[in-house]
Amino acid sequence: MAGRCGLDAGDNETAATHWNLYIRRFKGREHMDQALLGLAHAGQGSGSLKVLLDNNANSPLAHSALFEWARILEAQEDHAGAANRYQRLLENFPLSEHAATAHYGLAWCLNSTGDFEQATSVLHKLLMKDVDTSMQIAARELLSWTAVEAGDLRSALANYSELQRSGLDRTRLFTAAKKLALALKAKGDNERALQLLRPFTTEGSTPVLAIPALVESTWIALDSGATDDAENYVRAAAKLTNSDTTVSEAAFFVGEARFIAQDFQRAAALYEFAAGTQGSTVAAQALYKLGFARLSYSDAKGAAKAFAQLTRDHRDSALWGESLYLQGESLIRSGDLQAAIAPLQELRRSRPKHAVMPKALFRLGLALQQTGQAKEGLNVLSQLVGKFSEFEAWVEAELHRGLCLVALNRPREARSAFDRVLAKDKGILSARARIQIGRLHLTQEDDEAALAEFLKVALLYAHDEEVAEALFLTGHCLERQGNQTAAIGQYNKAVKDHARTAYAKQCTDRLHALGQ
Repeated sequence: MAGRCGLDAGDNETAATHWNLYIRRFKGREHMDQALLGLAHAGQGSGSLKVLLDNNANSPLAHSALFEWARILEAQEDHAGAANRYQRLLENFPLSEHAATAHYGLAWCLNSTGDFEQATSVLHKLLMKDVDTSMQIAARELLSWTAVEAGDLRSALANYSELQRSGLDRTRLFTAAKKLALALKAKGDNERALQLLRPFTTEGSTPVLAIPALVESTWIALDSGATDDAENYVRAAAKLTNSDTTVSEAAFFVGEARFIAQDFQRAAALYEFAAGTQGSTVAAQALYKLGFARLSYSDAKGAAKAFAQLTRDHRDSALWGESLYLQGESLIRSGDLQAAIAPLQELRRSRPKHAVMPKALFRLGLALQQTGQAKEGLNVLSQLVGKFSEFEAWVEAELHRGLCLVALNRPREARSAFDRVLAKDKGILSARARIQIGRLHLTQEDDEAALAEFLKVALLYAHDEEVAEALFLTGHCLERQGNQTAAIGQYNKAVKDHARTAYAKQCTDRLHALGQ
């Protein structure tokens, strides 16, 4: 009695002391089994229970000993051992007061060891018994997991319908619905999966349930190819929160679907939301794709802002180096060459071995050359043509390197650069190189040599701007030689055949000056 009083008072140590004393002094007495069971209740492990069962398998307390032993093993996460004791209890003592709880415990342990089919079978047997409401709800809740894991979706659906009517807390009901919905999705039954989640996405549902339900619905709709529905779900979730990273991730992938469909403006809006969510795990990727989306609908200035935000806020991202290049590229496309120089120079300084370096050097060199920074441009372009001989725009880089040399008054080196362009290209770049060679001749007052280069461009090429420029310069040479009539003919040809070019306007001005 002292041991029982100690246990009832919550003093396990005192209870254990009295029961151990009883066992030592009164071995074999009528209360021995109670004392052995009491020791287990007092947290003294399962040793006393083994003694009880070994010495008196027919004890009236044997079923309680098995039950307590199973619970101890379950608490120790020895689920296989616990299942064995629960099974023995049910086989040997089917009418035990612990039978219903033992059924549930057996199912739980079987579920924990991955024997989902057997766990499902045990739960079905339990639900056929006359058990109280709380046990029915607990069994159905566990069955909603085991049946899904066992692949018995028909049984899982039927059980979920009963679970809905059971009065189970909606948070736990949603957990069961989500589990079943994901299983249905995996089987391709997306419509039924969405039906399960729909009650949790309505206006009456709390955000704590509506948000994850809407996010899961987004993924299911994406999996079905229903991008409009997916966007509706994720936008509904976005109205409920601006700090849930699962929503931002879902928005990013809906944006990806829009991007693939070339619906770039809608993609951009989704990327922008994904990037702006507090703590977003996809912020860097979203800003990267936002930049591309904006470039795709010709918003180069907006693209530059997206890439700039990425490089400012996500320096540790694997996308950081490339985004510096893309920021510069976007600024060049927007016409702001001077602003483009800084990010390209930063990339050159901090990531000299980056895979995008040849492109970055090319764009940086051109930006420097075209903003009048010939010395710096020459340095960059010389690095490019010397180190990256296989670069796709190598010839164009060499052409601009020649232009830098011209600006620095180094005509001999410039001529060598233009000659290398002529050797490697027969198209528009060689036309431009010939024009530059002709201009070099003009600065040296070698009009005949200059005229020869300009006429080659006018006769051998079909590029409007370059041919118009060559005709204008040919006329200029002819005027210097005093052949005004021939010069007028060249100007007229440019105006007639290449009217939309910039040099056609200059030819028109010369004709007016000559009284034509």
